[in-house]
Amino acid sequence: MKITTLTSLLLVFITFNQGLAFPVPERTANTSNQIPGFSVELMEPFRATTDHLQQKLRKARRKRAFLRYMFYYIHRKHLKRYKQYSLLTDVMKNGSYDCVSGSALYALMLEEYGFSYQIWEMDYHVYLTVSVDDMTFVLETTDPVHGFIELPKEIAEHREYYEQQAELLHQEAGSNDPLIHRSITLTQLAGLQLYNRAINAWNNRQQKQAQQFAAQALDYYPAERIACLAQFIAH
Repeated sequence: MKITTLTSLLLVFITFNQGLAFPVPERTANTSNQIPGFSVELMEPFRATTDHLQQKLRKARRKRAFLRYMFYYIHRKHLKRYKQYSLLTDVMKNGSYDCVSGSALYALMLEEYGFSYQIWEMDYHVYLTVSVDDMTFVLETTDPVHGFIELPKEIAEHREYYEQQAELLHQEAGSNDPLIHRSITLTQLAGLQLYNRAINAWNNRQQKQAQQFAAQALDYYPAERIACLAQFIAH
């Protein structure tokens, strides 16, 4: 992987806060210098990783085995501690991550290596699926032990768990809105990060900042719940 390519992909995420996370069950270049919080030095820890994984991919007999290896290697090397609202800069600086920053990192890696993947948005969670050789696997970035999910039964259990959690939270909030479970793009993922930053700013009584973040989120991802938030904050 070329570091310059990874850097260009990271720029859209680098200044945004993250959210959409709760714990998994026990089971189971010059432009970059203009980005606040970003420096070329932050990419140094990834050079050895990307070179190592590129060599592994060239030698791999099965892509499935490479993906499993890649998932746990990156987790062991770079994702040290779960912390909600972590940024990609946090991942690079100290290994703090959550489902959004973790999923963004893996999505960037998968895209660079040419794998077919999907980012899945839920009401309070984000995860990845990746398809090779007519098989689909789940990459649950918040689970360092069992996060590469291969068996269809366990994939179904993973989905059911987060849907049940979302339904419970909807009931507690008295919401009748349908549950969210849809595939999104990297750009839309950046929109979700801004959406969460808007919520965080609003909760901290920073109305002006919340309004700015919500408007920016709509530019990246004009989803209904983001539009509703922007309208609510504006009034």
